[in-house]
Amino acid sequence: MRTRRRHPLRHSGVGLLVVAMGVVLVGVLVSGTVGSYSASRGTGSPRSRAGAPGPAVACTSWLTPGADVEGALLQAGPGNVICLKPGNWGPIVLTDVAPPANVTLAAAPGAPVHIRELTIAGRADAPSATRNLTVRGFWIDRGVQDLTDTSGGVVFRYDTIQDIRQGYGFYFDADGNGGTHAQSGVTMRDDRIDHVGECLAVDGGTATEFTFDDNVCGPGLGYGDTASTQPGHYIEIGGINGITVDRNVFLGPADPGVGKAGLHLNVLHIFGGAQNVDFSDNRLWHTEAGGQAILLQEGQFDSVRIDGNLDVEAPGCQSQLSSCPNYMIESADAHGLSFEDNTVVGAYWGVLLTDSNERGDYPNGTGYTITHNLVIGSGGGADLSYGGCTEACTFDYNVTDDGSAQRADATHAVVHWHPRWRNAARSLPAGLPFAAGYSPSDQ
Repeated sequence: MRTRRRHPLRHSGVGLLVVAMGVVLVGVLVSGTVGSYSASRGTGSPRSRAGAPGPAVACTSWLTPGADVEGALLQAGPGNVICLKPGNWGPIVLTDVAPPANVTLAAAPGAPVHIRELTIAGRADAPSATRNLTVRGFWIDRGVQDLTDTSGGVVFRYDTIQDIRQGYGFYFDADGNGGTHAQSGVTMRDDRIDHVGECLAVDGGTATEFTFDDNVCGPGLGYGDTASTQPGHYIEIGGINGITVDRNVFLGPADPGVGKAGLHLNVLHIFGGAQNVDFSDNRLWHTEAGGQAILLQEGQFDSVRIDGNLDVEAPGCQSQLSSCPNYMIESADAHGLSFEDNTVVGAYWGVLLTDSNERGDYPNGTGYTITHNLVIGSGGGADLSYGGCTEACTFDYNVTDDGSAQRADATHAVVHWHPRWRNAARSLPAGLPFAAGYSPSDQ
């Protein structure tokens, strides 16, 4: 497990609360790989967003709209970069694309290149294993679906997906063509997904080693939904071994219809168990998640890391949306759980670590490290509820504005704490005896 660097309290994320929202967005979205973006829909130049086109690529060949993209990829040599010239391409289906080393399908530099929909598919009688394919720099108007085996090296980078009513940005189902299959080694990085039902869904088959890093997901999640059965999460996963979700911005507000549709709108929902989960260094801004921002539900959870996140919930959200009051995290009992260096502000029910699994897969939690967190503004419940850890449990160095940081075995805790500021210009919190909470210099 990575060791996080400790920094003085002057970097604590609590100070962000009193900075104008526009300044905050620039601060949290500009991180070297993710461009600035206004929360108001339709503002700003598309080129200022994460996603297409990204840095320029060195094309080895060019295709004009209407060309055989699949055929070109099947004939490409390792390291080739096949560029699609600007224009509106229809839906593209790729089958049996599995070069021995990486081949890139890229948007040619210049005007935007639109793909209506990208489908990675295998034959129904014998799904093939797609691998070693990078797709970068496109506007993909109806999203990406991967319905076949994936054996590694599949990357989506600098792509933009938006305005899909009741639909997915990225949808993975290894069993989409029937049978029982597997997907592994998939990366989504530096992409921009907004105004969709769901940014990412992994459903069906066996999933291992997925990475979702440095993306902007939102605003406008739950777009166009009218019922809770429709896509309505930021990320939803039905069991996985190895999922990394780091350095992303999960951005509200949600679609105005989420309350009427009854969506939970979890930022990360994993059901059916998972191993090697890493959700770290993310920023959650007014996501309007309901029930739980992070929900680890049902099944056995092993080696879970949720560190260094900043979660600022929407002020007054619980009075505006009946589905909005939430826990920042609610987890089934786990074997190996790290929850460190997080700042959580305004989660209505606070942080629940953990809740006994109704299925009883793990009756007790073991191997917990819950330290250096700052949780305030929980109007409906305790800021920090430690749950059932029975062996190898460390709970210390936490800060809350109620009494919940103090436990009998906690030697360092600050309770009933409210921010004080060192100066009005920088709004730095003061008065804590130890570092706690999100620290942007950890990035």
